[in-house]
Amino acid sequence: MLWRFFLFVCLTSVSIKAHAENLPYVLILNYAAFDSSAEDNVSFEEFEKHLSIIKESKFDVIDLGDVKEFLATNKDGHAVVLTFEDIDPNDFYKTEALLNLYGFPYTVFMSLNEGDILKNFDMSYENIGIHPAYYDVEVNKTRFLEKLNRSYSEYKNVTGQPPAYFSFPHGLYTAEIKQALKNYPFKAVIGGGNGLATDDDIDVLPKFEMTSKEASPDRFRALLNLKPMAVSDVLPEETLLTSQMASIGFTINDKIENEDELKCFMQEDGYLPITFLNSSRAELRTRLKPHQKNIINCVLKLVNVQNETGYEWLGFILQDASDFIRPHELPALQE
Repeated sequence: MLWRFFLFVCLTSVSIKAHAENLPYVLILNYAAFDSSAEDNVSFEEFEKHLSIIKESKFDVIDLGDVKEFLATNKDGHAVVLTFEDIDPNDFYKTEALLNLYGFPYTVFMSLNEGDILKNFDMSYENIGIHPAYYDVEVNKTRFLEKLNRSYSEYKNVTGQPPAYFSFPHGLYTAEIKQALKNYPFKAVIGGGNGLATDDDIDVLPKFEMTSKEASPDRFRALLNLKPMAVSDVLPEETLLTSQMASIGFTINDKIENEDELKCFMQEDGYLPITFLNSSRAELRTRLKPHQKNIINCVLKLVNVQNETGYEWLGFILQDASDFIRPHELPALQE
């Protein structure tokens, strides 16, 4: 409940003059199928309301391919990107019509096991990005690349062009696989993170997975009002970890006067202890829960000279890689 509380605080707090106020950022919203029976999914009616709120809030909605240019060329300001996955081609026409009515660009991600899937979408191929074939989380780089190349080739065979966008299944990846993607000409790669994109030089853009918990108008407005924490040297660089013990670290670009201004918490478990190496570097360690994504969020409280309070946000999504290692890939037991 804590991270939802801070979303509400971000909604009600005033804008303050702080180091993140002049930091450009992009919020990438990722939606799953609206007609799904999954309780966590946003409904189509809720999605309609979200677009209305974005429009009335006067947020720029930009194409995924323009994110890095936006961050590189803007000294301040913020924008929204809309992405979709787990979409049935036969049901997307309603969503597409609504997006076109608002004039909002969007990207749909698909796992292309065969080209006929792509042909079933009656939209510009430029709006389609890819997952690996079969939408599997892979720890093994060779098997990951086999599935990526399958989807990549299917897209290219149908369109005559390489895909411009890639999204990791469930936002999860190892450092080795992340490095391997640099050999592909993607304009944008999306992973986990549960945060805001602020760095035009970043290899994997964070996304915010939209669920029913953020679907209400108040929660959604709070999400739009999140401000990014200005940080550097963020660890870990991957979202799939080789150990259940997660080591997290980041350097806050401006020194904080009071260590109590920074709080980190994990899902429903409460606050996590933070170690400060100096007035800017924060580190924490926590044990990941097995067989699930672990959401860790940090908020930095800021107070301006008028004694007005605001908050900045930094999010992580992490999972133990051993959850996805097949039995034959485990190290052999020593005799």
